[in-house]
Amino acid sequence: FLAELGAGCSLPVAAHVADGRLHAFLAELDSARVVDDVVELDDDLAQHAANCETARATARALRGALG
Repeated sequence: FLAELGAGCSLPVAAHVADGRLHAFLAELDSARVVDDVVELDDDLAQHAANCETARATARALRGALG
């Protein structure tokens, strides 16, 4: 998620996994606009690559939602 955004220390972003779900948050630096999402991940550890792509897609979607 963070790698897809190119996140540094100043980007208002958060993401964590709990109970098989990716919880993600992104905000604009100079406004009060925020977007967030919760997406289901595959519980199968063999699906690591698929879960990484889900995280990247979520990052792109949130960035797109902010414009």
